[in-house]
Amino acid sequence: MSEIITMRDIDTITTEIQTIEGQVQRFAIYGCIEIGKRLVEVKEIVGHGGWGKYLAEKVRYSQQW
Repeated sequence: MSEIITMRDIDTITTEIQTIEGQVQRFAIYGCIEIGKRLVEVKEIVGHGGWGKYLAEKVRYSQQW
């Protein structure tokens, strides 16, 4: 049985890389927005003085971040 080897050209591979990069960037932005929404929700729940404690104990974000 003979094996056929096909070479892909650089432009096709580059386009695929750029497409994947765009998908990753969009997903990262979406994730940041969703995390932000939930942080806002928690901030309302924990009330005054509880925010810093929540961040320190439960998640890896600082108040400055």
